[in-house]
Amino acid sequence: MPRSGNREQRGGVLVIVARGCPELYQQLKSLEDRARITVLCDRRVQERRGDDRPVPVDRRATERRRRPPSPWETLGVLLIRPEAPTVPGP
Repeated sequence: MPRSGNREQRGGVLVIVARGCPELYQQLKSLEDRARITVLCDRRVQERRGDDRPVPVDRRATERRRRPPSPWETLGVLLIRPEAPTVPGP
């Protein structure tokens, strides 16, 4: 599945489609310009941390990894809204 264009140019919502959903990817990709969305395919092949070797000192206060959001598991899609621009203070 090809990569999308520059998200900043398109604006709107970023839609990431799971690897095993090529039909869904194509359907959403066809709506990309009209719906002001940017559609990308999840290209991950496996978890980034493949081994569980111990580290000398774990400096993290809490576990950072979390389960994927529910729409990812049920629909195969993750929606990411753009952040609102921040206005500098006085």
